Amino acid sequence: MLVQTVPGTAGISIPGAPVITFTDYDRAIAALPGLTYYIDPANPGADRKSGALYINRNNDPLASVTVSAEMNGLPAWNMVSNLLQFRLPKNSARNSFTWLLAVYATTIGNLALVEEGANENLNKFWISSATAMRFHTSNTGGIFEQKAAGTVLPLNTRGIQGVSFDYATKRSSILFANRSWSPEYTHSLAFDVEADPNARLVMGWGGGTNVMQGLIGDALYFDRALHLAPNAAVFAAARDALVAKYAVA
Repeated sequence: MLVQTVPGTAGISIPGAPVITFTDYDRAIAALPGLTYYIDPANPGADRKSGALYINRNNDPLASVTVSAEMNGLPAWNMVSNLLQFRLPKNSARNSFTWLLAVYATTIGNLALVEEGANENLNKFWISSATAMRFHTSNTGGIFEQKAAGTVLPLNTRGIQGVSFDYATKRSSILFANRSWSPEYTHSLAFDVEADPNARLVMGWGGGTNVMQGLIGDALYFDRALHLAPNAAVFAAARDALVAKYAVA
């Protein structure tokens, strides 16, 4: 049921209804332009931004929620198995996008990707080694990998991971050290996922063993490339909100 608030009228009090408290963080996140999905472990049944229900694959379970000191004492998805994942509905992926995730990784592996038909594992963002993040735009080529010392979030460390991709230019950037974007990389190939009715977003991946294990806090998905200069203010606001919430160094 949708409730509309009319300016100038008094609020409605419903006896026994749950009290909804909006924090400064909630208001900051809700105001971000381009935010499409907000996968919040404090709201484990459905996406907090869109209302879309989370589903799994092949009857695999969804990750459970745990409150962990490793995630600043806040609820987090407990990704303890390669079978755990979050699949959003079809048509959820965008050609240009940004992922920002609060992460405490204990192993290397997939963080997020696009699943679609025969070309599964598109726009795949993963920790490929203890020192490298990698982003693929396809299964057949166009790999982006960055291994510069001091730029990749170490395992067993709380931080913010992110990737930004602009479909028009086929250029991507990976978030370094919780704060800034890497130099752009131009990909040789990128699929039009918006034209594919089967394309959907997946966080984690249940189709193989190469999945990051550890903890994931808030995961934000935007319908634009936040590494681009016109979107710098949106990126800074999202990054700073996540850094403050999770007390990231």
